Amino acid sequence: ANELLRTLTGKDHIDTNDVFWGHLCGSSIALPADRSRPDELSSLSQSFCVRMVRYNRTSHNFQGLLRVMISKLASARASGATSDQVQQASGCVFLMRTFLKHMLETLEPEDMFPHLVDERCEKAGEPSQAEDTLAEALVESLLLTLADCKLDASTHWLHLEVLSALTVCLSGQLFCELSSPAPLPLVAAAIGYSGPKADRVVLRLLQSYVVRPAAPAASTGLLRSLGTGLWHLPWHVYSYFFRSADAPLPELADRSLQVLLLLTQHLPPTLFPDGAIQNAFLQSLREVGDASAESSDADAEQGQCRTAQLSFRKLHDAIAASLLEQEGAMVLLYLLLHGNKEFLDHTLSRADPDTLLLPILRTLYQTASLRPNRLYMLLIVVLMLSQDEGFVAAAHAVVLPSVPWYKERILHDITLGSLVVVVLARAVQFNLTSLHDSYVHTNCLAALANMSPSFRKLHPHAARCIVSLYDLLSRKLLKLSAAQAEMDGGRET
Repeated sequence: ANELLRTLTGKDHIDTNDVFWGHLCGSSIALPADRSRPDELSSLSQSFCVRMVRYNRTSHNFQGLLRVMISKLASARASGATSDQVQQASGCVFLMRTFLKHMLETLEPEDMFPHLVDERCEKAGEPSQAEDTLAEALVESLLLTLADCKLDASTHWLHLEVLSALTVCLSGQLFCELSSPAPLPLVAAAIGYSGPKADRVVLRLLQSYVVRPAAPAASTGLLRSLGTGLWHLPWHVYSYFFRSADAPLPELADRSLQVLLLLTQHLPPTLFPDGAIQNAFLQSLREVGDASAESSDADAEQGQCRTAQLSFRKLHDAIAASLLEQEGAMVLLYLLLHGNKEFLDHTLSRADPDTLLLPILRTLYQTASLRPNRLYMLLIVVLMLSQDEGFVAAAHAVVLPSVPWYKERILHDITLGSLVVVVLARAVQFNLTSLHDSYVHTNCLAALANMSPSFRKLHPHAARCIVSLYDLLSRKLLKLSAAQAEMDGGRET
């Protein structure tokens, strides 16, 4: 199979109807004995990737690979697809993203264009335009596979590869200034997608995140022969977002969350200067409905028909279970609470506020070690929840026998609402002495102000924290007032 790769990356053009493609996608490749060494795997990939970049301007075999991949993905997501069709599609996606990853990391954005342009336009003597690239067809094929291809043991690795390929496509923005006018056709095609399957893509990504399907036994062929090594992970891009480079391979659920956040959280103004284009994936996330019977009946009465629905109870619990380890879970929670009113109502109406609040408070307790963006998002979530009197009352009704992660003192039989007061007061005091961040200060005090009318049976330590905080703020105010009076007196003299 190594010889097949040499042919693919060589000077000679390979027609898309050639039997070569079937042999390549179903083949196995010899890897170094020690697959745990990234330097050997990288050198193996490097030689083929360099050849592809060197000769593709004349051979156009990368464009041929894209067309073959699009065709095989269409067959793999069709009803009744065979395991061989799924396996060959997986192999094509893997090869494509490996070459594409190298191009994005080593070429200037302007130099990517010739490798994505439709060479058939050039052969017809037509000038190459931005719309003549295969970027939209490539991205749409990946998105349609996510939306329409069933997810089970036979297609698990295909979904993993498609998610990895989308991550690579969106990684172009890592190698270019956001204000740069350089073309990013893959990013524009993904984020600017306005097809009818955006809601299905969002629903599939959420379902994968909630269910967390386990990986089946490794398959055979090109994908698994390479995929068992580090090539299976687009490590440069993934580690940039959530993980260290030596972390284990991510699960399907982790990659689904990553792709969902990438698709919904970036709309570069240089790509969409008129501002008229809406992010279809973000809009779909805001419109996802609860699959409960009550929600469906209510929508029917209002004349609404939600095409994307899943269990909010399971989604809520999945996010809560990931908050301590996954920074992306907090971003998803913020997006849902801020943009999806139905999910916000579901969260506020639950009788177990501790499921969500305890991991949030435990993370906030480590204020000194939190990055500012994560700290801000945690405080915004607490502020949104504190605006509902029913939620605050439910928090005061939950009694915690102990809080083992709180180290300042032993807390027995403290209500969840009192614990919120303790953690927020502690965050304000730490901010006044160390961070000096007005945003942290404002959000903590606003949340405490929202909760104050509903305080019930405050724990003695929570009451002491409030008094101590008031004393600290009073002394700060008096000190500032004295300094201001002294400055005013100096001006008069």
